Amino acid sequence: MKVAFTSTNGKTINIGFGKSYLFQVWDINAEGASKCPSVGVIATHRSKEENSLARVNAVANCVLVCTLEMGDSTTAKLVTRGIHPLKTRSEISIQEMIEKLQTMLKSNPPPWMRRTLGKMPSSGLSS
Repeated sequence: MKVAFTSTNGKTINIGFGKSYLFQVWDINAEGASKCPSVGVIATHRSKEENSLARVNAVANCVLVCTLEMGDSTTAKLVTRGIHPLKTRSEISIQEMIEKLQTMLKSNPPPWMRRTLGKMPSSGLSS
């Protein structure tokens, strides 16, 4: 599964979705994780709504976005596109979050993860 992280340094989830201009993208499965090219958003003088939509479009190929915080309207935009927002509410290393996601994938994933991956609760999970 492709996961986008909001980070100013490439190592820590340390910025909110609405302030991020570069998303660190990783392809994660139960056995490993590999870094993908980062995805940028061009800063413009557009409206707040247009900037939010530009960020949502930037992570459209991801199934999960891990961020420090995110507004309700942006959360709704992501969910509508089938992207699950995960708000950490405190800084955490990207590596630690990857490990937590892998642990979830290996065990009994929570309902939001099964839905995000398009799996039924009773089916085997693969990524």
